[in-house]
Amino acid sequence: MNKRWILALVAALVQYLGLGLVFGIHDLGATLARLPWFWWLLAPAAALVGHGFLFLRWQFYLARLGYPWPGGPAPASMPPAWRSSPPPAAAVKPCEASG
Repeated sequence: MNKRWILALVAALVQYLGLGLVFGIHDLGATLARLPWFWWLLAPAAALVGHGFLFLRWQFYLARLGYPWPGGPAPASMPPAWRSSPPPAAAVKPCEASG
């Protein structure tokens, strides 16, 4: 990662924390404390499911490019929406990209 990106991330974090302190981070804490308990389980569960779908999608792309997962074959069938989108450019072999 480039050093400029890290500096930009740190600057954004400092700005976010500064604005939170100026405009009331206590209000945010009070609002979050009023959430029902199941929302605290739903958010990480949704993130986990999303990351699982991303993992499966990458396994599908890598298998199609000839890089099977060492743990076993990628799923043979994927949803049509995943098959219609092109694979990320980072996963394309240089010989295939040049035509």
